[in-house]
Formats: sequence, structure tokens, C-alpha cells
Amino acid sequence: GGSLAAVSAAPWGQAGIAAIPWMFCTMLGPQGVTDSARYAILNANYMKARLAPHYSICATNAQDRCSHEFIIDCSDIRRKSG
Repeated sequence: GGSLAAVSAAPWGQAGIAAIPWMFCTMLGPQGVTDSARYAILNANYMKARLAPHYSICATNAQDRCSHEFIIDCSDIRRKSG
């Protein structure tokens, strides 16, 4: 409590947040950013393929692929466990 405003989060955003993607791109360079994106897509599709038999996957494209992330529908787990 007390009279302090936000302590763990900035109330109007964080100006330094723009430095993170800039540093990421600067350190990796064009080829590193491209490789990073390719690995992210490859890894997400690998994980999706491994988890698909066990969970319902919400959104994929026409080729049953995802981009760098995918969404698992956990509503069955909630219905079964409460």
C-alpha cells in the first residue's frame, strides 16, 4: 500500500522497451535475424506437431502450419478437472 504509485510497472509504458529490439537486430545482424525467425517458425511447428495429438490447436493455416507461435485450447482440461 502506501502513497507510492506504480512500483513494479511503469504507469505510462517504458521508454527503454524500444532498446530491446534495436539491440537484438544490431547484435544479430540481418542474417542472424532471418535465421532467428526461421528457427522460431521451425520450433513452433515441431512443438505443435508433438502436442497436437494431446491438445486441440486453435488456429493454423491451410497447410496446417503455424507461424512463430500457436494456441492450445485448454477448455477440455478445465471442463474435466473443474
